[in-house]
Amino acid sequence: MDQKNKRPGFYKILFFLLSFTFYSGIVLPAKYPVPESNRMKKGHAPTPFSAEEIRAACTTITIKYLVEMKGREDTYQITEFINISETGSYFNAITTDKNGKVVKRRRKNYAKWTDLQAHASFPEEHTTITTDKIKLGPGEFECFVYNVKTGNSLNKFYFAKELPGPPVYYEKFLNGESVFRMTLVSNSALLREQDKKGK
Repeated sequence: MDQKNKRPGFYKILFFLLSFTFYSGIVLPAKYPVPESNRMKKGHAPTPFSAEEIRAACTTITIKYLVEMKGREDTYQITEFINISETGSYFNAITTDKNGKVVKRRRKNYAKWTDLQAHASFPEEHTTITTDKIKLGPGEFECFVYNVKTGNSLNKFYFAKELPGPPVYYEKFLNGESVFRMTLVSNSALLREQDKKGK
């Protein structure tokens, strides 16, 4: 049998295999460990959380970070979410020195939940998303890990699955050297959950 007569049989087999895969309910592996529905923009990778998840998690909470920057004194960054609505939230941003003295204060800033979601929307060609655990002062967290690399810069974000919102840990590298870190110190949402479990 020549090659011309073999082709119809080959295509029949291929069609059968594709049909079997489709109709048997076999699910191909997802490209990312986060929902595809969280993709905000064409050409960008999906975000770890939706705007709705962030809104539900950030209801009147206070988040505190230790901020470490190369060549500067360490500071603490405190964000207080207030006046929550369906579309967004006002928040206070406070920076203190290591002793707790306020060095900068911004009152009643406003952001939409979609704006906060967009903070984690990065160009797909520069972004890889994996999962990993990280152990910090408040505890150990299962995280979505975003590595965003452009040129000589690498940004690593650890988003705790149980805490939709800003990352629990962020680190920036330039030419392989760490130049900036933000580490979660406390999140009042965690304290509320601990109180519930203690009751």
